[in-house]
Amino acid sequence: MTLIADIVHDITANPAPVLFLDTCILLDVVRAPLRSKPDEVRFAQLFLTSVQKNPKTIHLLVPSPVQPEWDTHILERVNECTTAVNACNAVAAICGHLALPGAWFKSWVIQVTVRTVPMHRPWGFVLSSDR
Repeated sequence: MTLIADIVHDITANPAPVLFLDTCILLDVVRAPLRSKPDEVRFAQLFLTSVQKNPKTIHLLVPSPVQPEWDTHILERVNECTTAVNACNAVAAICGHLALPGAWFKSWVIQVTVRTVPMHRPWGFVLSSDR
């Protein structure tokens, strides 16, 4: 574990913006393909590139609770993504066997992914895609 004094010294020696990452931010990058948010992955790559520059153009800080929270939740997120990929592969195989056009496949990818990946919904009503 890094001492706070070392972190402060590093930041003051190489001034740059500081970004605090929590578990949800990191898991959102993993879930980005399911949520059709490719920009989240692109920004994560930009942050990593910025941290590796010398001097740094950003400092990323990850508090100690993130590791155990990550360990608790990452497998479920990976399983969600795997389910979605498997659904897409199944639809692609069906399209190939039936010689269907790509536009039809794209609409089915969206429908199959929405219906096969369980999503927490904080509201009390049901979407038509949930049926």
